[in-house]
Amino acid sequence: MRRVSIIAITLALGVATAACSSHKEEKAAANSTVAPAGFVPPTALNRTDFVDLLDKRFTQLDLNHDSILEASEVPERHHDQILAADANHDGKITLDEFEKHGLARFDAADSNQDQVLTGEERRAALGSEMNNDAAAANDSAANAD
Repeated sequence: MRRVSIIAITLALGVATAACSSHKEEKAAANSTVAPAGFVPPTALNRTDFVDLLDKRFTQLDLNHDSILEASEVPERHHDQILAADANHDGKITLDEFEKHGLARFDAADSNQDQVLTGEERRAALGSEMNNDAAAANDSAANAD
């Protein structure tokens, strides 16, 4: 009798597990058919939260924890962008300089000046930055010739 109960419980658990996995697969399939390829959900980031993100990023980059970012602490791919925050051109970026530079970029991207950056505003700003970078690269190449 006890052996029958154990077998029944084992079978019940197997069926329940199979049902859960098939339910997850059905849910994933339903989500993939509802969301078109490339869909990006809307986002909104207010200015205060952005400052918090800047502070966290500064802390992550400040590897030696001296409250100053130096070129050696900045990832190569972000060198130009982050080192542009060096307002006094002393080769060091303080938290204040980092925040001011980041907020200037936030304000430039915030096209309606409501202190909330939407996904559309971010994409538009990134597009214009990429266009500006491409134009600068073309100018540099033309001047090198």
